Amino acid sequence: NISKSNQIQKEFFIEKVENLLSKIQNDTVITIWGLGFKKDSGDLSNSPALEVLKYLSKKSFQIQICEPFLSSKDKEDFNKRYK
Repeated sequence: NISKSNQIQKEFFIEKVENLLSKIQNDTVITIWGLGFKKDSGDLSNSPALEVLKYLSKKSFQIQICEPFLSSKDKEDFNKRYK
């Protein structure tokens, strides 16, 4: 089913990220481009990028985001949650 396929893709991507990040130090700044789930929208609900962000924040990496459609309030909320 589609939901299971989407989950497999997220897990595959996180494995790739883990492999890459194992080669760099935890104080590295990582920028995530385009968090929105829907095109031209700041809507982060159901965004697959959030699972990657959760993983990165647990690993103590510094995270920056670039999402031009995200409102100022949502950026503040994001910074409180993931930094």
